[in-house]
Amino acid sequence: MIEDLLDELADIGWTVSWAFQFEPDHWRVSILKQVSDRVYFSHCADAPTFAEALEDAMSKISDATYELAVPTGYVLEQDKTQPINLLLALGLAKPVKILRRM
Repeated sequence: MIEDLLDELADIGWTVSWAFQFEPDHWRVSILKQVSDRVYFSHCADAPTFAEALEDAMSKISDATYELAVPTGYVLEQDKTQPINLLLALGLAKPVKILRRM
């Protein structure tokens, strides 16, 4: 049943954004769809089982809201011969040249 729901979700271009169980018999699920520069979010769905929460999220697709997609900053292709500098990747490296005021 869950596989059928996930297949149906994929067929209409939506994916599971997040899903978790935070206490016994209580699941939360959210789904999203990216269309060009916008990301559509469904509302968070709560239910006793994952399948019921996913069904509830899918039923709220017509009420989904959207916002502009934000670039993640992740690098899809990385030159494996060059070491990765974490400080530079995060933008936390100190400047090489320090200008001092007098």
